[in-house]
Amino acid sequence: MSDYPPDMCTICDGEFSLEDEGGSQGFIGMLPVTFCPTCKTGIFDFVEQQCSHCIESAMEEENEPPKAA
Repeated sequence: MSDYPPDMCTICDGEFSLEDEGGSQGFIGMLPVTFCPTCKTGIFDFVEQQCSHCIESAMEEENEPPKAA
């Protein structure tokens, strides 16, 4: 028995071929996961949106003039 789940997406429960269609298989911590290409792309888009928000906030803080002591 494999540590990985079958070629069924952990998010949408859709069946797909990891070899033919792509996607990703691995672990989040100790949890084995499999993502279809659509959900994998969605995860990447979500992280990019979250990171760009953090980067914008950090840049705004960096560009603020120093506060008087």
